[in-house]
Amino acid sequence: MFNKTRQNIENNEAAIKLNDFGSKEQIEETSIGDMIKLMDKYVIPPQHNFKLYSDIDPFIMYIFEFKHILDKQDLADIWQGVMPKIAETAEKEEVILEHKTGKFEFFEDRELPENIRWMIFKIKRKAEWNYYSITADAEDDNRFQFDFNRGRGKPDYNFNWPFDMFSLVEFAKISLNLDFKNKDTEDKLVQSNTNTQISEIVKNTKQNKGKKKKNIF
Repeated sequence: MFNKTRQNIENNEAAIKLNDFGSKEQIEETSIGDMIKLMDKYVIPPQHNFKLYSDIDPFIMYIFEFKHILDKQDLADIWQGVMPKIAETAEKEEVILEHKTGKFEFFEDRELPENIRWMIFKIKRKAEWNYYSITADAEDDNRFQFDFNRGRGKPDYNFNWPFDMFSLVEFAKISLNLDFKNKDTEDKLVQSNTNTQISEIVKNTKQNKGKKKKNIF
């Protein structure tokens, strides 16, 4: 499932195309597809980067995104090795993830294993780390090349200044609650409640019409 979803996304197609694994419809987004896109967005530790290294078995990875707006002074402080304002004043932020269950999602419609254990680690946003690719002289682009056993090319990982020097998230508390909801049942309940409310309104309207108004002077 992972390899096919990855192939579709890399070809700028829907996560699951019509007839993929017997799918009767095209599915634009899945939890597996969202994970693949986020893995391209952040620096995944090499020992866990199964998207980059095929010898690592894929596993379920929930990626929580945290955001904070830095002003010009914050950026100047970071580049000079000085803590930005957010490092001195803690802010609380809550992120909730939810996704569908089914054949094309995480766990692939299988029963959840018992005694699940979670490994938590921080990852950072990718940034440009090849100095020569941002210089005005395009002739020096090939300077960032190295000789490897597999041939000459750019390394998979490199020093990611200044992002390797700081983190906006220092402490994280994970609260796990598994709530399974049936969408069809929810729709029926909402419709039933709506009908009940409409019936009550009609009933109250009829009762009000049957009452005579008393004029108070």
